[in-house]
Amino acid sequence: MIRKFFLLVVVVFSVTTVEQSNAALISQISSFSAASSLAAVNSHDTISINPFDPLSGSLDEVRISISGTMQLDFTNQPQIIGMGVPVPYSYNVLVMQTFTGVGTPAPFTFNVQDTGQGLNLSLGHSFDYNYTFNDASHLSFFLVSNTIDLYQSIAIMAGSTTYPLSLNLISGGDMTVEYSYTSPITSTPVPSAVFLLGSGLLGIAGVKRKIQII
Repeated sequence: MIRKFFLLVVVVFSVTTVEQSNAALISQISSFSAASSLAAVNSHDTISINPFDPLSGSLDEVRISISGTMQLDFTNQPQIIGMGVPVPYSYNVLVMQTFTGVGTPAPFTFNVQDTGQGLNLSLGHSFDYNYTFNDASHLSFFLVSNTIDLYQSIAIMAGSTTYPLSLNLISGGDMTVEYSYTSPITSTPVPSAVFLLGSGLLGIAGVKRKIQII
């Protein structure tokens, strides 16, 4: 008779959890435009902002980028005196922009130089503004439906006494709003294997062979 004792291997799977928080980003882009002239000096455009959803996590920081271009179209009549001699003249056209709830950039000045013979000019200028908010008082602005209004105005600050016949300013661009936030802590299952050898026998309790020859 041959008796065999086999090693019993029991595999027990256990599940552990690892808690983790995730940093994430939500981005939205909106377009805007505004037109000003000597007849309508002030103009504005309203930019809607999608609020941050608190269910997504904790809002840590808001970054806003505003970029675009201004185009000034200028028309004037000839300025002639005496023997038909043109008299040069110039204008400094001041442009003010305000983004309510965000900031007011430094004003920009278009310098228009006219030979006195009358001009049709088109001047351009690009702009790029960046803002960052991370304190509670500013972050609360982005937790509800809100808007940012672009207010734009032009004014002739210095130059000849003869005003241009036509002065038009068009601004347009995009505003990007980025929400940087931390998502809620989640539990992630992680499988692990625990091998119990011999189910308490801890190895071979004994292998015994007995051969009996009768």
